[in-house]
Parts: sequence; structure tokens; C-alpha cells
Amino acid sequence: MSVQAISWVIDQSKHKGNTFVVLLMIANHCRSDGTGAWPSVQTLCKESRLARRTVQRCVNRLTRNWKGIWPAELNVRIGKGPYGANLYDIPGVKLTQGGRQTVTGGASDCDAGGAPQVTPNPSLTVPKHKEELFNLITDYNNGVTHTDEEGKSYKVSPTSRKRIYVS
Repeated sequence: MSVQAISWVIDQSKHKGNTFVVLLMIANHCRSDGTGAWPSVQTLCKESRLARRTVQRCVNRLTRNWKGIWPAELNVRIGKGPYGANLYDIPGVKLTQGGRQTVTGGASDCDAGGAPQVTPNPSLTVPKHKEELFNLITDYNNGVTHTDEEGKSYKVSPTSRKRIYVS
């Protein structure tokens, strides 16, 4: 669960109704920087209380750039999540070095007093095992390799968590 991603959706999303609810449910599965969500359509249906086809239409709407008026609020990488699931990212969520959210987009990035808008550090965090899986998937997709005791290079499979030696 990401308080930062959920907060961004509530404060910055341009969508309404079902599409807004689906984006909020995806944000609930994201890391704090808005990346790494991989809920199934079935999970999104259950959490949003919407029909399968409605969820699919909403995801499609969220990935569209709205005629230059505002950018897409969701990136979908087909089959890039664990076990071939789709991987969702909310590109508008940005974090600063301290792990606090910087609000992007909208009319202004500052409040009335001129101070940047940030959210406090979250009280709820992603479970450790889920964060490790996110990191394995990201490393695997980005081609990150490791070296074993014998000096051989390998990648770690996110599905089996076994070493895959590369030449």
C-alpha cells in the first residue's frame, strides 16, 4: 500500500467516477514512488466493485494522453510483472530524497505560502517480501547481473528466485 500514490490520485487525478476508482485501487498496490503495482483485473474488479469489462475500459482510458490537455495517468507494461502479470506505474507520483512526495502537475506545485506541497512519511509501508519481489522484477527487466563466488555472472529469476547464468 502506498500512501503517497493514493494521495497523488486523490489530489491530482483528472478522472472521475469508475476510472478514478480503478486508478485509486491500482495506487493501493503501488510502491511509494507510484511504480510496481501488479494486481490482476480480477483483483481490481473485486476491490472496485466493477465488472471486468468496465475495469478494462477504465485502464484503457487511464493510459491515454488526453489530446495534449493532460498526460496519461497510468503506464501499463504488459506481462512484465511476476508470473506474467501486467505491471502498472503511475508516472505523476514523484518522491524527493527524503522519501516525501512532491506534487507534480495541476495549477501550482506550491501552496499559497510558496512552500512546496509534500506528504508526511507514510505510516503504512509495503511488506518487506513484496518490496524484495518488486526489486527482483525491476533488476531482472533492467538486465542487472550479479557475480557468484567463482566470478560467473548471473541474473535472479523473479518467479523461481533461482540463478540464471549469463555468458
